Amino acid sequence: MKISNVKIEMNQSVMNLLKEAADKALEMTAEAILSDLVSRAVIPKDTGELERSHFVTKVNNMAYQVVSSSVYSRRWYFNLDGATFQKTKNQNAQDHWMDYYLDGEGKKWIINTYMNFWKKESRGIIK
Repeated sequence: MKISNVKIEMNQSVMNLLKEAADKALEMTAEAILSDLVSRAVIPKDTGELERSHFVTKVNNMAYQVVSSSVYSRRWYFNLDGATFQKTKNQNAQDHWMDYYLDGEGKKWIINTYMNFWKKESRGIIK
C-alpha cells in the first residue's frame, strides 16, 4: 500500500520546551549524583576536604561531569598503594567511588533520576 500526501507539523514551542527540560534534567541529575555520593558515604573522609572538593561542571551541551579539585583525589580513587580507609566518618569509604554508576543499580538509578527530572521539568508533556 502506498501512502502519499502526508503532512506533519511539529509544534516548535513544545519541542523547545522538551529540549530545555532535557537540558535542565541533565544538570539536575549530575547534581543528584554528587549529592548521592555524599549520602552513600563512599568517599574516604578524614577532614572532609576530599568530599567537599567534588563539584559538577558542564562539559558541553550534552554532558556534565563530577570532578574533584583535591590534589590527592586521584591517589585515593585509584588506590594503587592498597590503603585501607578508616570508616569512622564515612562507613562505606572505598576507592573507585564513582564506579557504582557505571552499571547495575547505579546506572538504573541515574536513568530513573534523569527520567523523573525530565518528566517534572516538561510540565506534564511527558507522563
